[in-house]
Amino acid sequence: MDGYVTKALGECNIVARMTDNGKITGYIVDGEVSPLEFNITERARNRLPSWLPMPYGLLSGAAHGRPWMTDRARTVSRGGEGLVGEAATVMTAIMVVMASLEMCLKSLQGYFGYELDAALRAVP
Repeated sequence: MDGYVTKALGECNIVARMTDNGKITGYIVDGEVSPLEFNITERARNRLPSWLPMPYGLLSGAAHGRPWMTDRARTVSRGGEGLVGEAATVMTAIMVVMASLEMCLKSLQGYFGYELDAALRAVP
C-alpha cells in the first residue's frame, strides 16, 4: 500500500516534506504547503470571536454534550411540569449560538466573497 500511495503521489507531482530524520510533516502540492501536524486548539482559538470567554471549552462542551454543559438542561422540576432552567446555562447556550452564527457569516464572506459586514456588526 505504501508503494502504491508513494507512486500515486509522484504521478501527481506531490512532494512530501520531511524532517532530517525522514518523518513526513506534510506535502507540497503546486507550491502550496499542506502540513500534517498542527494544534487544532490553537488554530480554533485564533478563528473564534474574541468576545467569547473560554471559546474552545464552551464550544467543545456543547458539541460533545458534556455533562457540565447539559446536566441542568435535562433536570426535571420538582413538580415534573418542565425542565429546570438557569440563567447561566441559557446565556452560555446563547453565546455558543451567537459565536457559531458569527463564524458562519465570516466563512461565507471569505469563501463566496459576499459583503456581510453589516450582518456581522448586527450579530453580537
